[in-house]
Amino acid sequence: MPKTVMVIEDDTDILEVMTYILQSAGYDVVSAAGSELLTGVNDHYPDLILLDNRLPEGLGIEICKRYKAIWKESGISACPVVIVSADHELGTRTADYDADGFLEKPFEIQNYLAMVKKFVRN
Repeated sequence: MPKTVMVIEDDTDILEVMTYILQSAGYDVVSAAGSELLTGVNDHYPDLILLDNRLPEGLGIEICKRYKAIWKESGISACPVVIVSADHELGTRTADYDADGFLEKPFEIQNYLAMVKKFVRN
């Protein structure tokens, strides 16, 4: 059974590329241009969430922290969240926001897939 990755990215071109790469590698992908998809995380129950840091609703790191707290409070087993951003300095602060990892844009396809494989186990 393929693993599911949720991709949240407001740039539709980047979203399409990220989705295509994952689908080509055999993953099921649930994607959206905004964080509203996180409200239905239990409906999709992804194995990993790739969350852009700059979204219309706010910063991905803050959205991550908020949802991780909600999931913990609700007793929901939270899946890993990787923040995706062009701000390379953000990588040192993601743990402060309960993010599990960081992927810098632009990324090499091999690095992208390696990050996904790090969190999505067979």
